[in-house]
Amino acid sequence: RDKAARAVIITGIPYPPLKDLKIKLKRQYQDNHSQGLKGDMWYSQQAWRALNQALGRVIRHRDDFGAIILLDKRFSRKGVTQNLSKWMRHSRRVYSSPMDTLQSLQEFFYSHKEKVIKRKRVSSDSCEKPQKVDFFKKFRGNPTTVSNSHQPDIVIKDNVKRV
Repeated sequence: RDKAARAVIITGIPYPPLKDLKIKLKRQYQDNHSQGLKGDMWYSQQAWRALNQALGRVIRHRDDFGAIILLDKRFSRKGVTQNLSKWMRHSRRVYSSPMDTLQSLQEFFYSHKEKVIKRKRVSSDSCEKPQKVDFFKKFRGNPTTVSNSHQPDIVIKDNVKRV
């Protein structure tokens, strides 16, 4: 059950299509009839709601773990953090290269593999020893697979308690 999702990769902010008639009408309605939430704010809120819902797919309970990778420069802008769910606002890490990102992910998952095996040992008499696996070996030295032109933001969450 816990192995269903160990990472989620977000490649942008899912804004609704601006030219969609329903979206246009809703924004106009908000601008003309709402005292608080104007059309632009409503439009932005829809995108961030969908994004935060996707982020929550990785961490399902207190003992769960997973990586959340945000691949869009907009996530590194000031003020963007306020749009993220409260449980992840202070956990963002920015990496300058894909290789740094991959190395961090490998270390993260290796450390959790050891924790999972330790939990299994408690529940059984297995003496299984974790093996260090290079999850990203196939990406190293392959410029067509990993481009240095991207500077992804990455968030790694561990044992998150939602607020």
